[in-house]
Amino acid sequence: TTEIYTLSLHDALPICSVDWMRLERLRRELLKQRMVTGLFVGSVVFVVARTALLSVSELFPGGARIGEVVFDLAVAYIAAWLFNLLVVVLPQLRSRDRVLAAVGRVITKLADLGLRMPTAMAHGAQISAPEETPPSEDWLTKTGKRLPLGGPSPLRVPDGVKMSPATWQEWVHDAVTRVESLNASLVPYLPFLEVELIGLVNEVVLSDFVDEGRRVAVLPRPATGDMSSLARPLRTFIAACVALREYGEREIAQADVVAMAGKISDAAL
Repeated sequence: TTEIYTLSLHDALPICSVDWMRLERLRRELLKQRMVTGLFVGSVVFVVARTALLSVSELFPGGARIGEVVFDLAVAYIAAWLFNLLVVVLPQLRSRDRVLAAVGRVITKLADLGLRMPTAMAHGAQISAPEETPPSEDWLTKTGKRLPLGGPSPLRVPDGVKMSPATWQEWVHDAVTRVESLNASLVPYLPFLEVELIGLVNEVVLSDFVDEGRRVAVLPRPATGDMSSLARPLRTFIAACVALREYGEREIAQADVVAMAGKISDAAL
């Protein structure tokens, strides 16, 4: 009936979208192995050409024999490439999708730490948030001069039975603590993550801001100085968080969809 057909088409659309995502991820994975994939394409071209030119006489003595040897090598390489695709590459992609779906929320929280900092600083300085992300070092310096380390920040901490504003020194310490905590949550997954993602995470958790934040956190209280001393490491940290968030939007969001589709397919079976 029309109703059944409409429902089936509606259900098929997201499945087609997921299939295209899988194909796109496979394409990107194969492009990373340019030499291996290039040799596969060359082998396929040679096998097709050799088959099409069987009736052509050899161009030089022994040419036919050499062609047979190369043909056998090309066929063997094609078989090995297909075996690698089915047994190694595709299972790795499925495992990677599951891992990315599991760590996606942690990656998002880690990136959001840096992305929210300019807004928090602008709120504390009672000025407008910067239009660009990451903000310029000049903006961070000027804004930081209006934020003494011992002054109140947007962060709220328990104070007896009520919540009171934390100082900017405590705000920095809280940010560093969150980075370290989220990084600890990622450690069990590191062996399964791509090199690109590990590098982006390291740029965040090993940034100068984390080191400077530890130094600021242990200063005698009330601390003197202001947030302008952290302008340069803050900009580097925020830029690293932006890059991590872009990776998450590009890779992890797709992994969530693909992993969910896999669960639905498994449940249906």
